[in-house]
Amino acid sequence: MNIIAEQIVFLADKYQLHDNILVESEVASFLNYLKKKSKNQIACYLTTLGDFERGMLLALKAGYEGISFKYNFKEIITADHIRLLHKKGVKIQLWTLNDETIINEALLLNPDFIITDNIDFAASLNSDSE
Repeated sequence: MNIIAEQIVFLADKYQLHDNILVESEVASFLNYLKKKSKNQIACYLTTLGDFERGMLLALKAGYEGISFKYNFKEIITADHIRLLHKKGVKIQLWTLNDETIINEALLLNPDFIITDNIDFAASLNSDSE
């Protein structure tokens, strides 16, 4: 995984993409190595499959930019959870939401990002804002 981290940093440097890369992993040692090699220029998100508080505390302690949280898995995330993260300066992305009703429900929580495979719905959000 260190080789992968080194290649991410190499390509970010080569193409000046530091502000456009977000790396998520549940492996903290990989994220820590990536942060060190990139001199904290690449955003790192800790993936968590539940246990919101643990994920938040680990992200804060390690200095990660955010957490990547599996939506409606073991723990229901609320708007209060997200407000707490934002208050601490940590972002959150929710994954993987494909049903339009679920996506709309999650949007009401004000996450920073939503990961979806529903391209048609995502495109309709973009066209609604134009």
